Amino acid sequence: MKSYPEGPKFLTREAGLLAIRVVASVAAVLVPSYTVERITEYYFLTGSPLFGDWSGPRIWLFVALILAGSIAAGVLLKSFVPAAICSVLGVTGLLFLLYIFCLPKVCYSTGADGLEPLRMGLDLSSIGAVGASMGAYARPGRPSPSGLPFAVVSFATFVAIAYYPVIFTLAGTRLLGSLPPW
Repeated sequence: MKSYPEGPKFLTREAGLLAIRVVASVAAVLVPSYTVERITEYYFLTGSPLFGDWSGPRIWLFVALILAGSIAAGVLLKSFVPAAICSVLGVTGLLFLLYIFCLPKVCYSTGADGLEPLRMGLDLSSIGAVGASMGAYARPGRPSPSGLPFAVVSFATFVAIAYYPVIFTLAGTRLLGSLPPW
């Protein structure tokens, strides 16, 4: 009788489950934010008065949804580096959909210098890295990051919290409106 080899080692059940977790992690970051954008575009194109309600807080929805998706990626993949990579891939996909693969009528502006996708990508990717670290390390018995992962998470936290306010302040504008005293 002729015996056949088992087949490629990369086609195991574990590899298939990992692939599903990776796709789910990227989708958890990309799909909710893009859904918010599509709803906003729909309201804009139909002339709905709801456009103003969705357009203003859209970036804050992106931040919250990317953070939640990145935490989910960290929990699904149980490791910071793959979760952070999946988060960055999800943000990159979102930026491609917002700036390149969009209707010309509703594409985001790339700014005067053409670098707005890079600035927005840096900020949203940093939020994704912070979320991935929260999901990967915030479990009992898991040691906190050290070395390069700690440095990456620290830099990402700085960028996520301080980058846009500093840039907008230097530009002479403001990111947030003033808060009422009560």
